[in-house]
Amino acid sequence: MPELRGTPEEGVLGGRHRLQGFRFLPERQPRIVVEQHAVVFVREGIRFRFVFLDGVGLEVVRFVRLRFVLFLVDVLRVAVEWYVGRLSRGTQPLFTGDSADPLGGVPGVFAPRYCDRMVNAEIGVIGGSGLYSFLEDVTEVRVDTPYGQPSDSLFLGEIGGRRVAFLPRHGRGHHVPPHRINYRANLWALRSVGVRQVLGPCAVGGLRPEYGPGTLLVPDQLVDRTKTRTQTYYDGETRPDGVAPNVVHLGFADPYCPEGRKVALASARGRDWEPVDGGTLVVVEGPRFSTRAESRWHAAMGWSVVGMTGHPEAVLARELGLCYTTMTLVTDLDAGAEAGEGVSHGEVLKVFAANVDRLRSVLFDAVTALPAEGDRHCPCAHALDGIETGLELP
Repeated sequence: MPELRGTPEEGVLGGRHRLQGFRFLPERQPRIVVEQHAVVFVREGIRFRFVFLDGVGLEVVRFVRLRFVLFLVDVLRVAVEWYVGRLSRGTQPLFTGDSADPLGGVPGVFAPRYCDRMVNAEIGVIGGSGLYSFLEDVTEVRVDTPYGQPSDSLFLGEIGGRRVAFLPRHGRGHHVPPHRINYRANLWALRSVGVRQVLGPCAVGGLRPEYGPGTLLVPDQLVDRTKTRTQTYYDGETRPDGVAPNVVHLGFADPYCPEGRKVALASARGRDWEPVDGGTLVVVEGPRFSTRAESRWHAAMGWSVVGMTGHPEAVLARELGLCYTTMTLVTDLDAGAEAGEGVSHGEVLKVFAANVDRLRSVLFDAVTALPAEGDRHCPCAHALDGIETGLELP
């Protein structure tokens, strides 16, 4: 396909194959790649200048020639509208309608309207590559945040008419251990492309004999036993961009979205997979598994399942006003709930692989059943009402 070849400046991420604007996902056809540093332009009086955004929201999009032509058409349209007085005083974004600005609300910035569809999503799914690799028309979007780089790019696609952003929690190839995941960057990146509801499935160990491998449990409570993870955006510490958040104390009595839990339970039952309704997920630091004494202690406390990644995702989502729901797939009985050698990584991977298709079907059904943005009436959507955070959220 020689007509698609081009220089790295025309759409290929640095160090990658020079097949312009595309990237191959596992066992699928090429996908459009949206790289960092999206070209935008700023109106200053009657003059326009091209700029690059560094460290703010999405950074670049290297467009192929057709998209660049559309970009120039948008420049001309704005110029004409400005001269005839149809733009109000000051700068206005070209994005219209109900979808969120994928540039994160950067003031004074214009972006081509055709970017709106490509880099916008309403629902986020945090999980492995097996949840998105088979989708058609996936757009890979690299997002920078004030908290550093997320675990990986976002992969945007569509399920049942709903725009979805998938984020590999551990990165492609599972190279980021649970205690090193940049949870703040992950949740911020999802919100920056318009996400307001998040599904966060994860693999867990069962703490009771009845919660054996293959059990799907939708918890309603959470216990944090992590040690080193940053758990808030509102710590009063000045960020690298000079912005200092206020110290904020949010309620977290019920860590998961009640509406999202209802949808998750109904979706599982719709696939003839009877879930466990409620229970407590205890999150440990990892990456090691629990000792038998720890496992027996967890069970004696009445907790249901144990994992390594469900926290601080839930609390960070709440601090951004996002709905967060987790579905936990039991891959093993934890060390204190079984005899023998205890948990092994190979065992976990084997059980998860055997159930990933089933879990994916439930997740996708849940995506289509989640309420539209205007129909969110749960407490999560109003968690920040009346609170001065000191941050301008994307």
